[in-house]
Amino acid sequence: MVHVRNAQTGKSVKTWNAPEPIQGLGYSPNGKELNLLLQGKASIWSTQDEKQLRQRKLNDRIFIHPDSPPQEQAM
Repeated sequence: MVHVRNAQTGKSVKTWNAPEPIQGLGYSPNGKELNLLLQGKASIWSTQDEKQLRQRKLNDRIFIHPDSPPQEQAM
């Protein structure tokens, strides 16, 4: 589960379910995207509508910049 809180007040702003256990997370510089490290995957989510924007399987080292355009992926 992802809880987004106001940094000044600590009050909950948004809550939504993550599809898998979260191993790490970080925000894009503009705050519009949440980057999640899931079990063997990197996943980028919209903080505004809580939709998954893109996901990559982690076979080795990978870097996904939050401002990168989405790419088609075979799953």
